[in-house]
Amino acid sequence: MTRETEDSFALTCLLSNPSIVAVVTGSRAMGGRAGVIELAGARGQLLADHVHGFVHLVRGSELLTLPVPAHLPTVRETLRAFVRALREGTDFPISIEDGLRAVAIADAAYRSAERGGDGVAIAGSSLMS
Repeated sequence: MTRETEDSFALTCLLSNPSIVAVVTGSRAMGGRAGVIELAGARGQLLADHVHGFVHLVRGSELLTLPVPAHLPTVRETLRAFVRALREGTDFPISIEDGLRAVAIADAAYRSAERGGDGVAIAGSSLMS
């Protein structure tokens, strides 16, 4: 268990396309790890786990395993790309806008939890999180 970050979480998101639902869950508790991402829509479902390195496309009872690139330590690689961009004067690997959006989503998740799971608006958006 950790003291500075959550050991487990679950987040359900309403997207701009109301026919798609996104669920993100993660756990680092009790010696196990998981990082599940699920997108469900009218034409099927994507089920992935970035910790275990799989992605499945599910349509009815059909399960198709999709190819996944080799695992990379993402924090290390993102920091390397950031430093390279600073040194070379090129674009950052993650835009300021994308970074702010990620923080806004995390903030909305915390506010939702404080309100007993009620949906809350994401800053700069009319959507609920």
